[in-house]
Amino acid sequence: MQHKKGVTPIVATVLLIGITITLAIIIFAWARGFIAEQIEKFGKSAEQVCEELSYDADVVPAGANLYDFYITNRGNIPIYAIDIKQIGPGKSQVDRRTITIAEGQSLKETLTLERASYDTIMIMPVILGNARGTANKKAYACPQQYSKQIELPL
Repeated sequence: MQHKKGVTPIVATVLLIGITITLAIIIFAWARGFIAEQIEKFGKSAEQVCEELSYDADVVPAGANLYDFYITNRGNIPIYAIDIKQIGPGKSQVDRRTITIAEGQSLKETLTLERASYDTIMIMPVILGNARGTANKKAYACPQQYSKQIELPL
């Protein structure tokens, strides 16, 4: 007779622990995608910094489907980029322009916008902050409540 009765429970226990650890890692990686990375600027959350932004934006016709876009940063927080959301009947499109607008600076840029398809644009500022606990720079698009909505002139 063979006396190997103690080996099978040990192998089963090791396999069970290995499977449990593997499943825990998979669930952690999956759940991590649902948790937004916290971005900070000046020691505050990015959304709090968005509340402090102060800027003016305007659009003036400059030709067929061409518009001169003016933006002035009146606050003391630099704007890293702007998201321009074109809104029309039943559709919208977002275009990011990476243009840094320092504190107190004004900027003019010519935009091509399809007036026949879109009648409104929404200007949403994007700030640059750090991912919490790291030195990695991340862009943060401010929520729509901090945007400026402009009707496109004819």
